[in-house]
Amino acid sequence: VTPVILEGQPKEVILDEAENWGADLIIVGSRGHGAVRRFLLGSVSFAVALNAPCSVEIVRRPFELLTEGATVPK
Repeated sequence: VTPVILEGQPKEVILDEAENWGADLIIVGSRGHGAVRRFLLGSVSFAVALNAPCSVEIVRRPFELLTEGATVPK
């Protein structure tokens, strides 16, 4: 794993770097905002999955059970 910091549109930069590196796998996170927000704002993970030159693993935030007195992180 090699960390890299680049500027640009995330989906374009991720796809370009995957191509340049000859990546076998891209792992991206998903915050799961839903279909309406994805339609209005776009989704990096969705765009990467559709256009990647290799396999893509989308990691979703784990389900957390709320207990009495718990708060939801923002």
